Amino acid sequence: MRQGWPGFGRETHRYMRGQCYDLAFALHELLPGAELVGIGGTPRMSDHVALRLDGGLYLDARGLADEAGFRDGLGSCEDAIFPMTRDDVLGQMGLAHLAKPRSPELTKARSVARALGRWQAGIAVPDAEAAPAP
Repeated sequence: MRQGWPGFGRETHRYMRGQCYDLAFALHELLPGAELVGIGGTPRMSDHVALRLDGGLYLDARGLADEAGFRDGLGSCEDAIFPMTRDDVLGQMGLAHLAKPRSPELTKARSVARALGRWQAGIAVPDAEAAPAP
């Protein structure tokens, strides 16, 4: 179901290896009706965070996927997928930059989220200046 995300190989790696929380948070700003989910571990310390959209599709740095595609390539692929809150995600990030809505890390994640949304999910995304604060 996935197709490669053109031109974003390094971004995909970054947001699959440690910064998935930033991207999931930024994607959730664009899609507040979507569910934040974790896989592996617990809501307080999960291995990976993404969004679950209506219809059972998942969205992370690799693009849209069904559950099997979402699990593919994750070391915790046999683990349960569980719902998370924004506070769970913020707590896991443990990064002070989230208290600053214009931080470089979160600004970059928001930019990538908008590009990913346009490319893969057909999401109508707001301008960078209209992005809500955490």
